[in-house]
Amino acid sequence: MSRQTLSQVLPDTAKVEISGDLLAKLIVSGLLPGSECKCLDANAKQIIWQSLLSSSVAQNSAV
Repeated sequence: MSRQTLSQVLPDTAKVEISGDLLAKLIVSGLLPGSECKCLDANAKQIIWQSLLSSSVAQNSAV
């Protein structure tokens, strides 16, 4: 009997709803790359854009 990995069992995408604050924290912390997100509405687009800008500024300040 073969064992399946999670990537073999899970679908390619999942649509979930989380708070804007949590989304921003995940992106800024680097746990969720903005490039892995797809904006489904204007609010998501604004949160992702601002989070990417914030994380970019934070990285440039650390250098």
